[in-house]
Amino acid sequence: MKRKRSFRSYLEILVVMGVVGLVFSCSSGGGSGGSEGGPEETISELKASITSPAYKTVQTGNAVNFMGSVSGGVEPYTYRWDFGDAAEPSTDKNPGEVIFPEVGVYTVTFTVNDNADHMARDTMSITVTSGQQDNQNFTASILSPANDISVEVGKSCDFKAAVAGGTGPFTVNWNFAGAARPITVEGDTAPEQTVTFNKLGSYEVTFSALDSRDNAAGAAINVTVAAYVNTPPAARFISPENNTAISPGDSLEFKIEMLGGNAPFTFDLTFPDGVARNYHLENAAEPPCPSVTFNTPGTHEVVLTARDNDGETGSASVTVQVQ
Repeated sequence: MKRKRSFRSYLEILVVMGVVGLVFSCSSGGGSGGSEGGPEETISELKASITSPAYKTVQTGNAVNFMGSVSGGVEPYTYRWDFGDAAEPSTDKNPGEVIFPEVGVYTVTFTVNDNADHMARDTMSITVTSGQQDNQNFTASILSPANDISVEVGKSCDFKAAVAGGTGPFTVNWNFAGAARPITVEGDTAPEQTVTFNKLGSYEVTFSALDSRDNAAGAAINVTVAAYVNTPPAARFISPENNTAISPGDSLEFKIEMLGGNAPFTFDLTFPDGVARNYHLENAAEPPCPSVTFNTPGTHEVVLTARDNDGETGSASVTVQVQ
């Protein structure tokens, strides 16, 4: 004979089942507290690359400029360069010039370790030849900027270079130390390049060239990128000195130094009527420095006016006595 369950008995069973289901639900969900902490930070892959030199053949006794680039991983980094038997290892990111004294093929290795024990590596082979005696005068030079320069962050700079001697066609390379992509081209003319520097710091810009007989040459210039400071333009005449006396028909070279302002500038160098033609330059980094012949006796005032990129102006003058 079956026993009748009361409504209360059924209710108790359902409550128990509900509690059991609740317990199982909580267990499968990993606990009522949920996951702890925020999303894990994603660390990009550590990468290392040899950015200079672009060429792989060099003459014995010639210096090769080595530079490296690193991205990803966890800073700080440690570096190691191995040059085979050509030179001692280096622990600098950019070890600079290395001379290969003997003919042969050398494996150059750039190894980077980060703070999380990750490692990245890049290698290249340098072939060292005895060179060609008839091309020892092969040279490469940076024409513009002519010297180390300082530019404001966000400003651009025009780079020009040239090669002399050697046997074309040439393979030439610009390396901008991470400020812009390296450029490697073949031909008889070095490419001109405009680079915008968007990050504060110091950059060693290198230009290297290789001729068809594996002669190598190179040049470098330093670019310092500084924060923008609004200063009025100021200038002074380095030469000639004020009240310099010359004879009719003599020439003077004018050299002017900019002491302030924010490039690029507009320059006006003016001479009295009949003495020399006036000079007007726009979008220039440096003032004109002409050589001027004075044929007319008298006292002549030469005036320089400079207007910078902010529209501010400054001037300087010098007097020349022609007698």
